Amino acid sequence: MSRTVLRWGVPSLVLLGSLGLAGWPALAQYGGQPSSGELDRAKEMAALIEQGQMNLRDATAMAERHCKGTALEARCTIEGAEPQPQPVPAPGEPDRPRGPSLQKAQPKGKRLVYEVSCFVKDQLQTVQVDGLSKKVLDASGQK
Repeated sequence: MSRTVLRWGVPSLVLLGSLGLAGWPALAQYGGQPSSGELDRAKEMAALIEQGQMNLRDATAMAERHCKGTALEARCTIEGAEPQPQPVPAPGEPDRPRGPSLQKAQPKGKRLVYEVSCFVKDQLQTVQVDGLSKKVLDASGQK
């Protein structure tokens, strides 16, 4: 049995070792390149920013001002078109139509939504910022 281990074990270890040495750098190079889907998503985000939506730097600054904390991490996602209800004006306002509680929903295009994690008073707070309306959507804290 020990002769079989020596006969097949040592060459197998040498072969696996050499494959590992050659394959590791190749795997490291492959892992650093973005996929075509990630590249397309990045192009779409850049196009939305060029069209006037908020960039990451401004969204992070807005989140820090909102929660009075320090931004630690930020993520950006693209949300599809969804109708935004228009509020109805008060009954006494001139030059505005009156009607049901919500006017017709007006569809908006794609928008960037930033999720910024901030450190505030010994806790983490997540702030969502809408890149299209340039307003804070939501802020939630966690200990």
